[in-house]
Amino acid sequence: MDSIGSIFLLLSDIFFGRIAIFFPQLCPIFLNFFGNCPFSAHFAYPFYNYLRALKPVIQAFMCINRMSCVIWPVDYSFMWSQNMRKIILSILLLPFLVIWNTMISEKSFVPIRGGLAMNYKRRVSWASLSLFQLIFITISLLITIICTSITLFKMSTLKTRLKSSEKTLCIVSIIISCVFLTQAALQSYFAFFHQNAENANEIILFAMFLVYDLQNFVSPIILLAVSQELRKNLFGKRAKSENLGMSTISKTISNSSQKTATTNLEFHSIN
Repeated sequence: MDSIGSIFLLLSDIFFGRIAIFFPQLCPIFLNFFGNCPFSAHFAYPFYNYLRALKPVIQAFMCINRMSCVIWPVDYSFMWSQNMRKIILSILLLPFLVIWNTMISEKSFVPIRGGLAMNYKRRVSWASLSLFQLIFITISLLITIICTSITLFKMSTLKTRLKSSEKTLCIVSIIISCVFLTQAALQSYFAFFHQNAENANEIILFAMFLVYDLQNFVSPIILLAVSQELRKNLFGKRAKSENLGMSTISKTISNSSQKTATTNLEFHSIN
């Protein structure tokens, strides 16, 4: 689910979000499109923020999942399989607590650094998108820290310690927590100090874009970097298949050469 959300976020940034900001020449095309199809703006903006709100929710449930696997190893599979529908439904519904005001509010385009970005005019004045995002990120961060601490403590008390797994879990959790902590700090800037993105500090905007990109890429990159077994499983099989293919080609060429040599020998013998 996290991977699907990341793919949609990347596609939306590639084909609209970033390109509309950094390539002003394309702004008339976007304005014409959304002007002719106003429903698109009413769907695109809430959906984009829905995917952003989905990230911390998934992160929290992933940490709870890892913790329950260590604490209740026998009943873990049964517990999650019995409640999987409720968990998935909760993950899908919770982000609506963040974006509900954007769904009912008027959407518009605002100039930002020579380009344009989509924004909304709050129908409910106190319901700030940045504030709700900050609350969700903070809760997710606290759950990540608590669950990871319990998981590491439980793993350290095992008779056979899995030091490599502990190290991997610790590194992944620390980096992901730092990413969410940075996003929480940036969201607090928009929630309490500067609520208009079009006039925000350029460094803050750049940092926000960087954090968004890290959220999409950080988990698989970290796992590849710290897990030697995963790298072997991914790249070792590929290298093995390539070697197998080269070996097959070499055998084919060798057999062909042998057949040619035999044919030539028979031909000379006849002559």
